[in-house]
Amino acid sequence: MRVPLLDLRAQFAPIRDEVLTAIASVCDDQRFIMGPEVEGLESMMAPLTGSRHAIGVSSEHAIVPTTRRLFDRDDVPRDAPDE
Repeated sequence: MRVPLLDLRAQFAPIRDEVLTAIASVCDDQRFIMGPEVEGLESMMAPLTGSRHAIGVSSEHAIVPTTRRLFDRDDVPRDAPDE
């Protein structure tokens, strides 16, 4: 007997039109970085995390230098591990 563990089609189907509309909006606007969608996401995430602000970054690797700049932490070596 086959047991489906993850049915992405079923999960995607109800939100398909909304997702494709959002993707088309970003592509049409050509604002892939710091556009209105990113600002909207940041505004939505801040209260969900109990914060006053949220900052979107491109990857988990970008958070270390971003945090260092935010807190002006020159005492942390530039080659410090991410953990």
